[in-house]
Parts: sequence; C-alpha cells; structure tokens
Amino acid sequence: EDAVASLRNGYSIPGGKAQLTEAVTCVPLLVRWPGKTEAGTTNTDLVDATDFYPTLVEVAGGKLPADVYIDGRSFADALQGNTDNARKWVYVEYKDRWFIRNHRWKLFSDGQAFDLKTDPYEQNPITVQAPAEIADSDLGVLVSEVAKLRNEKEALNQE
Repeated sequence: EDAVASLRNGYSIPGGKAQLTEAVTCVPLLVRWPGKTEAGTTNTDLVDATDFYPTLVEVAGGKLPADVYIDGRSFADALQGNTDNARKWVYVEYKDRWFIRNHRWKLFSDGQAFDLKTDPYEQNPITVQAPAEIADSDLGVLVSEVAKLRNEKEALNQE
C-alpha cells in the first residue's frame, strides 16, 4: 500500500496517525464563531487535545465538575483574541512513547530533542544528557516539567 504524504513548504511529509512527528501532531485549528472570533486572524498558541473539553464547557456556559481532575484548560479566551492564558507547553503520549514541546523545543521520551526553530522537520536530533547545562533554557523548562509529570503520574498510580 502507498502511504499518504503531504507537502509542507516544499517538503514531503509522510502520513501516519501513530507517529509523534510535528507533521502529525501539529495541525491547524480552524474556528468560525461570528461575533466572537475576528475573521482572518491567526493565533499560534499551543492547544492540547485535553483543552477541548473545558473549552466547549465554557463556551456552552457550563461548569466543569469540581470533583474531577481535568488536564486541559479552556482556550475560549484565545478564540476571542486574548492570549494571556496561553499554554507554555503541551504533552502528547501514544502507547509507551511521549513528547513535551513548547514553541521552540520538542523533547521525546528517548531523550532526543529538536530545535523546532531551526529544525521544524525533526531531522537533526539533539541528545539531552546533561540537564544542568540546559537548566535555564526553554529546553530546561521542558525537562523540569517532564519530571513533575512523572511524579504526578506515579502518585496517581499509587492511589
């Protein structure tokens, strides 16, 4: 069978929903909300799949259940032009693999990182071996967030 491929800025991007590449996980979100969202605007905020539930609840005028932990956060304000509450990073997990990314860096579960500013097609991995060297950088923030997420996940598994 022939694989589906797309062209993005002249590059052939292979398809495959089970992949964790930018080509698969970074997709456009189109919104039409007359009276709320200005036509023709562009927003580069990071949105995670878990953000849709709280956003739809807020837009519908509902309330999230207080007794349930919700990973996502509403991006309803961003749809109306307010980006003050934008995510700093997103986390994506598929089976036993994951990545965490911000606008500049993407860090995978195997320790490889990509500078999305200079390598948007993830061709030249950087291996993160010495977290102290990157502690004050945007990539260091991602390493720190991964540690927090792992601790939270371990705590939930022990309950």
